[in-house]
Amino acid sequence: MFIILMLLWLMFNGRFAPDVLIVGAIISIAVEWFAVRYCKWNVTKGWAWLKLLPRLAAYVVLLLKEIVTANLQVIRLILNPKLEEKIHPQLVRFPVGLKSQLTRMLLANSITLTPGTITVRLHPDTFVVHALTPEMGKDLEQSAFAIACAGIDEALCASNKHQKEDDDHV
Repeated sequence: MFIILMLLWLMFNGRFAPDVLIVGAIISIAVEWFAVRYCKWNVTKGWAWLKLLPRLAAYVVLLLKEIVTANLQVIRLILNPKLEEKIHPQLVRFPVGLKSQLTRMLLANSITLTPGTITVRLHPDTFVVHALTPEMGKDLEQSAFAIACAGIDEALCASNKHQKEDDDHV
């Protein structure tokens, strides 16, 4: 955590001078001490997130691809001379089997960021999504977002389970 904090300090400061390094080191040590002492943070918690980085990076790429694809679909829809015949807004309810609040939020926000769909309501086991067309609301539970979030959720829950077991042994 110290290295990450120090890199952030240098990046945000914009200078690489001895005084900046000294102040950054002092602040980074203080923040890490506070996190360990009062927030029950430990090194294994910090490294657990590194296991998720490949999945999160793949998810960001998927999100960008889906945003571009959905933008093109909406543009095509808008430019279609028979616009009123094509648009049939609907609310779609679909089951969500994600355990982690983080992945539920990630899925809901990804759906909302994608043009043509908006997550309207989050229930404990279902989402309600407004879709511009029936095609946009079709098979949301089998969408690439849902599958990728399920993989992240599985890894996150496994990481939390191991962390909880480690905390129980302490």
